[in-house]
Amino acid sequence: MLIWDVPYNMFSSKVYIGFDADRTENGAGFKLDWVSEIDTYNLRDVVELLNYLRVKLVYYVQLHTFTGNGAIRLTRRVNGYYNSLIESIKEDKPCASPSSRPVPERIIPEIEAINTRTTARQHFDFSLDIVFIYLRRCPGSRSWSRIADNILLVFASFNVE
Repeated sequence: MLIWDVPYNMFSSKVYIGFDADRTENGAGFKLDWVSEIDTYNLRDVVELLNYLRVKLVYYVQLHTFTGNGAIRLTRRVNGYYNSLIESIKEDKPCASPSSRPVPERIIPEIEAINTRTTARQHFDFSLDIVFIYLRRCPGSRSWSRIADNILLVFASFNVE
């Protein structure tokens, strides 16, 4: 399996890589044991939840092959969108729900199903649900949807759902 030229999700923090240097069976290769730390997120905290969604979308971008600087453009847009969204929620504006407010129980099933989302649209739609919960009374809260749609157009321009 060629793992050095395309991202590959092992779904684990432990990876064992065997390498046979001369392609024979005389044991001239080596075994690499690699363990990494797994990022853990408190998905009931809105800031950590949005950071998790940001990381998931950046990873989603990395799973695709792009011409030119497509991956860089999309990664910057995704990071910018989520960083701005997180900052808006953390400002604790009078019109917004406080960022210290736990994520409502009614969206816990959606959070638990977060890894079943397979398209950028599904991730952005879920993010907009969170925007509506935390920023719905703020002027301009509807603009987050327009910004997400613009980013999704960039995804589409590279034939990525």
